Amino acid sequence: MELLARAVKLAAKIKEESYDLKKAEKLDLEDTTKIANFEDCYTISLEEASDQAAEKVGFDKRGVLPVYLLLKYAWNDILDWADQFNE
Repeated sequence: MELLARAVKLAAKIKEESYDLKKAEKLDLEDTTKIANFEDCYTISLEEASDQAAEKVGFDKRGVLPVYLLLKYAWNDILDWADQFNE
């Protein structure tokens, strides 16, 4: 469980650190007729972040999908759970 928690936290960190402020500044947030796609502001996809994190903690390729799915569908909840395993 601790290994999974570490992978989840690392994948989230990798994803968040890929946020590109320059891309975000280009979005016209004042124009309410457009819906901003904030996912476009990240340089790394959640799949890539999950893959990198799983590799770094020592998971084989089968460990990538659980990390990805947990973050994709329960980002806040899984990070709260992972925080129980402080490093």
